[in-house]
Amino acid sequence: MANNEKTIVLFCPHCCNTSVQTKLNEQAFQEKFYTVPSGEESEMDGTYIVSRCETCSRILVYSGVLEFEDSWETKYGDLVYPQPSSFSDSVPKRIRSVYQEALRVKNHSPLAFVILARRILEEICSDKGVYKGNLADSLDQLAAQDIIPKTLAEASSLIRLVGNVGAHRSDTRINALHVFPIDDFLKAIVEYVYVAPAKIAEFKRRFKDFDGSVAAG
Repeated sequence: MANNEKTIVLFCPHCCNTSVQTKLNEQAFQEKFYTVPSGEESEMDGTYIVSRCETCSRILVYSGVLEFEDSWETKYGDLVYPQPSSFSDSVPKRIRSVYQEALRVKNHSPLAFVILARRILEEICSDKGVYKGNLADSLDQLAAQDIIPKTLAEASSLIRLVGNVGAHRSDTRINALHVFPIDDFLKAIVEYVYVAPAKIAEFKRRFKDFDGSVAAG
């Protein structure tokens, strides 16, 4: 069942604070599900919950299916608006942990965010076995081994350079105009290296009966 409490403490992606959210409304709905691999359709009861962050006063929307209550990430269900910023479980835990730390300072300290973004690149290189203590050389190895394509190699270099400015004394001031594109670049790299391959593997697992027909075509 939906949670009847009027307030709850949760992370707000709008302002990047963990703070009180007040429930404003809830709306029942029916969610469609499809059985794999047959595609048979079924429906389950769910609930949308609208809340307000008491720190920034912005709106959040959660969605949960009642039959799956025990697996909800929060008492309100899964966040559907704004789009969740955290990485999926297909991303290594160390990388997810550093990114969550970066999100907590994103709106408060651009300097800290870009330094942590650089740290995530180090974690990716380490996870892929190419980190040798020099990030520039390690990123070159990611590209040389086709772990990331040329475009993302350039993006990773930009993250490294801005991170270097943040980590060392410089007259250049890091601000939000650096933070938001760096975040976009970072998510694109993680999507390519971890999320997309995991989705492809899951698709193949679910639809393995198609392997023969695809190969024949």
